[in-house]
Amino acid sequence: MKMKVTITLPLIILIALPLFWSIPNSSSIENPNLSWEPELNSESTLIGSSSETQVNVEPLETIWDNAISIKVLFAADEEELSNSYWTPYGYYYWRLYAYDILEKVNLRLVQKFGVYFNGWEYVTWHSDNSDYVNRLYEMVNELGWRSNRVYNVLIGFTGTSMSPAYGVVDSSISAILIHWKVYWADDNLLEHELGHIFRLHDHYEGDPHYHDDCIMSKEPVWQDLWGEDGYIWGVFAYEPRVFFTTNYCSLCAYTLKANKDRYMYWWYVIWGKYKVFPV
Repeated sequence: MKMKVTITLPLIILIALPLFWSIPNSSSIENPNLSWEPELNSESTLIGSSSETQVNVEPLETIWDNAISIKVLFAADEEELSNSYWTPYGYYYWRLYAYDILEKVNLRLVQKFGVYFNGWEYVTWHSDNSDYVNRLYEMVNELGWRSNRVYNVLIGFTGTSMSPAYGVVDSSISAILIHWKVYWADDNLLEHELGHIFRLHDHYEGDPHYHDDCIMSKEPVWQDLWGEDGYIWGVFAYEPRVFFTTNYCSLCAYTLKANKDRYMYWWYVIWGKYKVFPV
């Protein structure tokens, strides 16, 4: 498993590592207190609290075979269709980039919670570049989206800025819309959004979990440098904690476990693998 590490500037100078500056796919948040990702029309089911989630140490093949699979449909607007994104492995066109980021997230979710998102198919939609909330429902309405037996979750991508947001979600209809930020942050961005699908709440100031090392925390933290997949980015800004941790507080871990089967009304076994049918 690839791990994120925070590296201080003196250490970089000392060992003479090359510094690669990030070039965001859209403008960064200038005000760290901005709510960059609202959750809409969602009633969370918060069930008590529990101890921290432990990573499953079983062989990965066994974990994947026994995990709950949630089917994802990708959607891209006309601007996103022509986009490609820089990665340490070269430029990826939008669909491959989305799949690659989803796979990074899946590797973490399947080991921590025994669940993953399975997606490759996509549809297109025409956006009018309205504000991010209207754009989400524009996508939903144009596609006639409804969570069903074939696709459980809709993840849409827009190629134009949704400033000040990077993502918006309505968990009541299992729909997400994302505008990518930058490679080092995008896996956390997607994992955070998917957390809302499992009824996880954002932790804003005043929330008892606001200062927790949790991927749902919106607490602004200062970051100098950030390492990701062998590259180092200069951040030098306040950004939400979301982007700098892959951990979950005890409440979020417990809630995700309690809601990870929300699309399921029965299980049956074929060739030893669990299949999920959505409600």
